[in-house]
Amino acid sequence: RLERALAGGGQNAIFVLSGAGKGERAVVRDVQYHKVRGDVVHVDFLRINPEEEISASVPLTTVGSPVGVTVSGGALQHSVTHIDMTCVAAEMPSQVEIDITDLEIGDSIHVSDLLETESRITTDAGVTIVSVLQPRLTVEEEEEAAAEALAEAEGLPLEGEEGAEAPAEGAEGDEASAEGGDGE
Repeated sequence: RLERALAGGGQNAIFVLSGAGKGERAVVRDVQYHKVRGDVVHVDFLRINPEEEISASVPLTTVGSPVGVTVSGGALQHSVTHIDMTCVAAEMPSQVEIDITDLEIGDSIHVSDLLETESRITTDAGVTIVSVLQPRLTVEEEEEAAAEALAEAEGLPLEGEEGAEAPAEGAEGDEASAEGGDGE
């Protein structure tokens, strides 16, 4: 049950711990997991007053698929997975959701963008949370781009363009003679 409660509410969920006939409110301070099985071995709780402010690290979750990734082939980069918040314990969110659907290549979301709706964030406003990066070229594409740039710099026509030279006649005959043919 504890594992389900931790998964559902995260470490910022308020638990009511009963002991000595009295319920105490607490948040999870630390969780230790078994190295092999992955189940919970030990949990440290921190007693809180639900009306007092606390500081906590809150996980960020992204919603949607960016247009820059699905349409333009960009790559989504997550720079930060948690943000720090300070608020009354009873109002601490278990996570902060970010809609990334409208992000194009070159767009990013910063903590400052979240401050418009979430004033309790204490993480530096300039921190980048997610961004959509330009897709990287493959080795072939990089070689083609380099060849095009070199040809343009030298003023030569590109392969397949008008004025591009055909292979030298001797080159074809050399191939045939190397294969043991008679050049035809």
